[in-house]
Amino acid sequence: MALGLLGGALAPAGVAQAATTNAGDVLDQILVQTEATSPAYDRDYFEHWSDADGDGCDTRAEVLIRDSLAPVTYSSGCTVSTGEWVSAFDGEVWTQASDVDIDHLVPLQEAWQSGASSWTPSQREAFANDLTYRGSLVVMTDNLNQSKGAGDPVEWLPPAQRCDYLTDWVSTKWRWNLTIDSNEARTLNSELVTGCGNPAVTLPAKANVPAAVTPAPPFSDVSGSHAFAASISWLATSGITGGYTDGTFRPNTSVSRGQFAAFLYRYSKPGQAAPKCSRQWFSDVPTSNAFCGHITWLAGTGITVGYKDGTFHGSAPITRGEMATMLQRYRSSAGPITTTCDRNRFTDVRSAHCGSITWLANTGITTGYKDGSFRPNLDINRGQLAAFLDRYNTMFGPSNPPTVVSPPPAPKPTPKPTPKPTPKPTPKPTPTKPANPGDSKNCSDFSTWSAAQAWFDRYYPYYGDVARLDSDKDGIVCESLPGAP
Repeated sequence: MALGLLGGALAPAGVAQAATTNAGDVLDQILVQTEATSPAYDRDYFEHWSDADGDGCDTRAEVLIRDSLAPVTYSSGCTVSTGEWVSAFDGEVWTQASDVDIDHLVPLQEAWQSGASSWTPSQREAFANDLTYRGSLVVMTDNLNQSKGAGDPVEWLPPAQRCDYLTDWVSTKWRWNLTIDSNEARTLNSELVTGCGNPAVTLPAKANVPAAVTPAPPFSDVSGSHAFAASISWLATSGITGGYTDGTFRPNTSVSRGQFAAFLYRYSKPGQAAPKCSRQWFSDVPTSNAFCGHITWLAGTGITVGYKDGTFHGSAPITRGEMATMLQRYRSSAGPITTTCDRNRFTDVRSAHCGSITWLANTGITTGYKDGSFRPNLDINRGQLAAFLDRYNTMFGPSNPPTVVSPPPAPKPTPKPTPKPTPKPTPKPTPTKPANPGDSKNCSDFSTWSAAQAWFDRYYPYYGDVARLDSDKDGIVCESLPGAP
């Protein structure tokens, strides 16, 4: 009775057993990709419980024989009837084979949606009957197996031996080049790497199936071999960006501060339209700005406060240091985190953004550059931002930060000055008509010409030259007096 498929059509030829590593390193080698729901899964696509070596014992019987702590008995042929089995993940002990199931640790449906849909029928049969790696097929209490169903670690975790289950899950996915989705990756990071203390993993041999391939992003300038192809694909399929109207993504183009606000908003609120911008928050971001609503949301959540002069500089490229700070503040909205500055973490980070950059490195979202630097003042491009957001999503997932900051008060309009009424001109007083002096003055009666002229001007309008002081009728009197013109 074969204890492993070491020959024949079902033997998953592979490399020699890998050296011991840790769970985090294994996860880093597994492609994160959205599960494929088309073509639809059918259990018949996996021929299971085969008799690979032709000894009359199918795979179910082989596992029951392999894992029994006592000699098994048979009801007929190789149909196992009794033995002693300790159920994985609940520790129950069973002696009747009818009380236990042989569980595909990674369910067949999960495998189908994670890459097996592209395999050949013989490769799927090899997966469904994998006796080479003990973690692929396990004995479980039938009720426990039914509660597990086709769930992954996001949907189901066992009541006991959780770390063993998660380690076997990761090892099986790695062995068969199956992908994990972002929620699965996040749960495995949280439960296995963090919760289980990043345990050691002795990897099994690789199965003879094609490696998972990142599909080329839907952009003409990003090939499947691009360093950030997987992250850019995720960014597009998540609805965070549709690229440019000419079908490009432009991965090497710098990201502006306004564009970053839009990326983070769409990540936080998938499928939601851009927020309306009903009023101006920063002096250089008018309500007509394409990113005004996104920038207002960013400010309202406290992720940014802009500059001291009341500006935001939305068109300026966002730097790696600024991005670290905004991502850290975004994460802080979901709960308190530690942002202690470690000045020895990178060679070029000493003060500004140091705590946020240290946090970013501690989470594994960044490792910096090979020379030990982080380059906080370097502009970040669209491809790099896709990678940062993708890694953040794998670690934490989106949150919905509340509005915690009120917008600055709207400036009060300067009141128009009330126009002063035009003063009415003071009417000149109507002169009182003097009494007629008659021919009572001679030029000799005046000491100066001006005195004579004044007397003349006083009476002339009413009585004419009654004193005959203007001998030549030119309006100038007594021209012989001192001061006459």
